[in-house]
Amino acid sequence: MDWATAVTTAISAFIGGLIALAGVVMTLRHETKTRKEERIDRAKPIMINYPARAVENRAHVPHYHFHASEGTVPSEKYGVFKNTDNGILFLDYIKTQTKEYYPQRNSAVAKNEAFIVILHLAEGETLTECRIYCHDIFGNKYYYDAQYDYDSDKERRILIGNIQAVK
Repeated sequence: MDWATAVTTAISAFIGGLIALAGVVMTLRHETKTRKEERIDRAKPIMINYPARAVENRAHVPHYHFHASEGTVPSEKYGVFKNTDNGILFLDYIKTQTKEYYPQRNSAVAKNEAFIVILHLAEGETLTECRIYCHDIFGNKYYYDAQYDYDSDKERRILIGNIQAVK
């Protein structure tokens, strides 16, 4: 084998090795990204409406009180929800058309747990638009559109409209 053939063969092997290495790096990046997205999806909190009649003893169900920064009137609205077993839910705040309401204490909801949200209304609150903002254990923020309406028991309460949280 002459010298030119040996150099050509070495260069070809080197270029082939670089292409293979680039392919491995691209595959690893894609797999890492996919695993991260799957991990986030597995931790995404899924909040659902929960029938009020299904809560046997309301004293044993966590209550989360939300107040506006300004004074509130002696009127309150509530919603009964359940966090599915997908991920831990952290309630951040509730935003209406006119006000923002913040939780008074810790707002972490465990997996597969029913809970009650009590909204202490501010003066002049119409509750025509309502969004419940939350986040997951990774800090990804989500919201649920909600409304004040009748549930299947014909009881007026806060209900969420979308089954999946919006990012």
